[in-house]
Amino acid sequence: RSILEDFDTSRTFSSFLPGIGGEYGTPMWAFFVNRGQAITSYGTGNKDAAMMEFNSANKAYEYASTDGFRTLVRGTRAGALLGGGSSFEAEPFGASKWGHESVKRDMFVGMNDLIIKETDTATELETKVQYFTVPNERFNALVRRTTLTNLGESDLDLDVLDGVMKVEPAGANDWNLKNMGRTQPAGANDWNLKNMGRTLEAWMNVYNMEKSKGTNPLFKLSMSLADSAEVSQIVETHWAMGFLETDVDGASIETGGDDDADDAATAASADGSEVDGSSVAEVSDAESYPKLPMVVDPDVVFGRNNAYRKPVKFFDQGVDGVLAADQVYVSKTPCAFAATKLTLKAGESATVTTVYGRSSSKALFDSDIKNVVGKVGFVAKKQKQAAALTTRLTEKVAMKSGVPIFDMYVRQQYLDNLLRGGYPEVLGDDDEPKIFHTFSRIHGDLERDYNYFQIDACFFSMGPGNFRDVNQNRRCDVFQEPKVGTFNVNMFASFLQADGYNPLTVASAFFIMPDAVIPPEEAGAVNTTSVAAMAKAATPVAKQVASEVAESALDQAVIATLLSNTNGFRPGDVFIAMDLHDVKLSVSKPEFIDKVTAAANLLPSAQFAATQNGFNADHWTYHLDLVETYLSIFPDSEQDFLFGPSGHAAFFMSPVTLIPRSKGRYVMAPKLGPRQYNFIKADPEKVAAMAKAGKGEPTSYSWQRTAGKAAKASSSSRKLFADKDEDKKEDKKKGDDDQGDDKGDDDSDDSVALGEVFTVSQYTKLLMLAVSKFTIMDPAGLGVEYEGGKPGWNDAMNGLCGLFGSGMPEAYEALRIFQFLAAKAEQFPTANVAIPEEMDALMLETTHFLNELESKVISDFGYWDGVRTAVEEYREATRITFTGKTTTWTNFMLIPFLKRCIKKMEAGAQKSLELGKEMLGNDVAPCFWYFEVEKFEVLREKDEMGRHWVKPLSFTPKAVPLFLEGPVRQMKTLKSKAEVKAVYENVKASTLRDKVLKMYKISESLDGMSFELGRMLAFAPGWLENESIWLHMEYKFYLEMLRGGLYDELFEELETGLIAFQDPETYGRSPLECSSFLASSAHPDKSIVGQGYLARLSGSTAEFLSMWNLMMMGPKPFVVGKSSGSLSLELSPIIPGDWFDENDQVSFIFLGLTNVTYTNPTGKDTWSAGVAITQASVTLKDGTTEALEGGALPAKYAKLARDGGLEAIQLTFAEVDDSAADNAGSSDSAAPAGAQDAATAAVAKAKGLVNPPK
Repeated sequence: RSILEDFDTSRTFSSFLPGIGGEYGTPMWAFFVNRGQAITSYGTGNKDAAMMEFNSANKAYEYASTDGFRTLVRGTRAGALLGGGSSFEAEPFGASKWGHESVKRDMFVGMNDLIIKETDTATELETKVQYFTVPNERFNALVRRTTLTNLGESDLDLDVLDGVMKVEPAGANDWNLKNMGRTQPAGANDWNLKNMGRTLEAWMNVYNMEKSKGTNPLFKLSMSLADSAEVSQIVETHWAMGFLETDVDGASIETGGDDDADDAATAASADGSEVDGSSVAEVSDAESYPKLPMVVDPDVVFGRNNAYRKPVKFFDQGVDGVLAADQVYVSKTPCAFAATKLTLKAGESATVTTVYGRSSSKALFDSDIKNVVGKVGFVAKKQKQAAALTTRLTEKVAMKSGVPIFDMYVRQQYLDNLLRGGYPEVLGDDDEPKIFHTFSRIHGDLERDYNYFQIDACFFSMGPGNFRDVNQNRRCDVFQEPKVGTFNVNMFASFLQADGYNPLTVASAFFIMPDAVIPPEEAGAVNTTSVAAMAKAATPVAKQVASEVAESALDQAVIATLLSNTNGFRPGDVFIAMDLHDVKLSVSKPEFIDKVTAAANLLPSAQFAATQNGFNADHWTYHLDLVETYLSIFPDSEQDFLFGPSGHAAFFMSPVTLIPRSKGRYVMAPKLGPRQYNFIKADPEKVAAMAKAGKGEPTSYSWQRTAGKAAKASSSSRKLFADKDEDKKEDKKKGDDDQGDDKGDDDSDDSVALGEVFTVSQYTKLLMLAVSKFTIMDPAGLGVEYEGGKPGWNDAMNGLCGLFGSGMPEAYEALRIFQFLAAKAEQFPTANVAIPEEMDALMLETTHFLNELESKVISDFGYWDGVRTAVEEYREATRITFTGKTTTWTNFMLIPFLKRCIKKMEAGAQKSLELGKEMLGNDVAPCFWYFEVEKFEVLREKDEMGRHWVKPLSFTPKAVPLFLEGPVRQMKTLKSKAEVKAVYENVKASTLRDKVLKMYKISESLDGMSFELGRMLAFAPGWLENESIWLHMEYKFYLEMLRGGLYDELFEELETGLIAFQDPETYGRSPLECSSFLASSAHPDKSIVGQGYLARLSGSTAEFLSMWNLMMMGPKPFVVGKSSGSLSLELSPIIPGDWFDENDQVSFIFLGLTNVTYTNPTGKDTWSAGVAITQASVTLKDGTTEALEGGALPAKYAKLARDGGLEAIQLTFAEVDDSAADNAGSSDSAAPAGAQDAATAAVAKAKGLVNPPK
């Protein structure tokens, strides 16, 4: 755990528990701050199902001490009544003793729990509170264990109220809570709570108090809030209970670390209980703790002190007086305090445990909750399972070095990474595993209150995320779980549209039976009277699965019906439905889900979100990273992946279309001049096509198809744009292929007649992506235009799009793809590439304009105008369907085209450097450009806001001040260490370096820039996207230093730049967790410089894990021999000599499975000259060990390592001659096999792919 001393007087911060319930558990989210008793909000699903109202961080800091959890104590020392003792009233962690000299308050932040401890020398009382959420259960709950320890030498009598000041009712949403009342019963959501003031209290009720003798209160609204004719009751309920864990020693609630997690994880994984949610049955026969009475009426505690600052009635009357009072259960905001009286001898402790949760019904509360949670051993078991859960999930990156803080940091980064990108569960059978990502969500924490997070309350919980975030955070999936294989890379390739853009939201994948037949409304309405009839209609596959997992005919019928749903299903949906129908399985839950998913098809899912008012410019830039990480583990599958069926990808289809330049994209803005303000428009024809396609599988509406016969015959949108040269027409007659266009739909609506889903190879998809960006470069040929309406990840530059802005990061990434494609074309010279005829035509048009530009027939503006017209015609041609016809190109034919694109982009990059030096006065690559329209024509037409359309006739580029992203992306395209080092030194010498923090800022000063650039100009320097230390970008910089071979420089930078090595007092939060940004020294408030803000869930975790994998394994762990063609494993770690432990060792888990130990007795850095791996040995699963010569593992062991067939690998470094230390390089590149033949050369010349004669 990370220890934060004097937490409540330190710099404020907010964070959260991970909110994971395990694969077979129901998660509960919980946010905390370093004020009061920490937890400020918790609930299920999202903030509309909060049990404690969700508040932004600035309010949470204020409310934590009064509205959150509290411990109220009235104490009497032995002899007090006779005059020899003492008595006191206290509230541990309360505001009244904030900063008091007698009080010491510390916080211990674990991966899956939180502990706070107060030691008060005046009262001689220690109070320790632990929070964690219950894993592996059908219900979700937050556990709070408050341990009181008598530090004095005499006996201590205590009256104690311990619990939460406010409980939100089930049934009210967040708006209700903030605007209708102060209470949070089940039924209220965030809107209710915030927007209906005191009115909401009229619905509030506490139920079950009399029946349970005051021990099991239930909190919910009395009925629905809607002002409509349809009135409903609230079924779900919030609940609370408390008891004394009399068999728990207070010292057993650890504050020093998660030492018991490893043993718990081992035991749990051995018997399956930790992942199968079987703990309810295991404790069902145990005795129960006596339940404590609960106080739910705050007035009997605080009297008329309605600010709830001081519990005057409790301090006056004690527990007996409070419990004797008449509590009111209606029309007021309830609390939930457990009440008890304790006598503690000197040094003795007692633990008051309270549990707070949500139940889908009172029936579930009665059957699974009220008689189980209070069982002896239940809470203790759940605490161990919670620790074991995060230990198990992060075991894939476990390591041991001489730098323990770094070892812990790696685990935490992996945990936070999977919370954003998802944890890849391997389901189904071993031969064809299905990858299903769990535990993911979009951030929406206390400091990022603008986002609406979703953590589904079900088994295999997941929530949607943004395309860029999920793509980035899954980059290393295949490193830690090789069975992921091509899943991520093919899915994200398929989410890319024909125009190179993508949907905003990535949802969890679906499963669907191959022969699903039952409509969702029928499958969802299954009951005991209809199930028999529905089961007859169930699919044969579903019936077969059902017969293997259940014994009862009724249970089999229910399962078969649920699995036959034509809308598909997710694992959590199935378990919820089976619970609803009380289905009994004859197999374990893991065996059940494996059988179901093995029989089903897996369908990726994405959404063009309702809030998506444009396309982000940079989401696609992470795709090549996925390709390269896959190939680094599976280089022996490279050709099949790039050119064969294993890498095939579809095209996502969104319901909008980019507005062409001639249709009002550019307008005359009053008092400003020409601006680009109109980007996308709704497209009814596309919507109609999507609706028609959606009659099939649940995500089939998403995928673009070939044209059906009727559409090809009648739709003008299918006509390819005219060729400018007759010889190009002749070329298009050659090598044409047809993909499924004879499978058209016989629908009479010709405009949306559809064929098959259209797919291309991974190589073709990359080529189409690169070309789609190459053809929208700005008028000066510098960057890629921000014509989609959204900038890159830095969305605070929202105004840049309106200023005809462009980005060098996207240009560098497009260049990188071209470089990759050219290298692979040379490596596989005989491979053929099938290119859709629409893209083929665009490439030919682009070649035509390149020829004219190089021959100086046209200007830069003329080239821009011509190519933009061509790309707009391409977009119209592919707006609804592809023809399905492809033109086959050999890679020799492609190479000239690719090299010309590379040449032009490299020239643009050089021009950018030169203009940047002229305008900004340094040698650092500019990041962003905007363009002033020097000449233009005002058109007669107007847009919906009455602004005249504009036709620009000339542009002038203007540089935006430096951003770190510019040189970072530039470094990815450079070919030598010397080039990378020059960029690094220029950046280090620039104003991008924060000389106080010795870190790197997101940007230099933006003083003097127009407000039109974006909302970042509203932020103070050093804050958010304006000149702060934006961590994921700084980590990108470090990653490129590592990739570029600047090892000495990198590890020197990490001493001050890696968060694990930060001073916690300055950083202001756990140094094991990344924040989004740190306030830089540019901030006017110098007291916050170096403090981290916006907790976790950022791209920094992905960038760090990329660094870590590279450090541990080297750039290409698996190599295919140039001559032999055989696979080998050649690890080449990049680890400083002083990072090895006292045994000269560093060990880590390789590919999430195998323990690798490096022994380095030389004491030198592993990259030092004259140091190499000279000895290797492998340990097989049966325990036998085999020694190997040198450091490379041959094919037999390389494949075993990749498949998880090795137990351990041991590699030893030694000092050797420099020649011996030069390891054999990767053989993933082969020399081109001779010159082109005459026919290939003739075709290339005819297509204009070679340079025109001077």
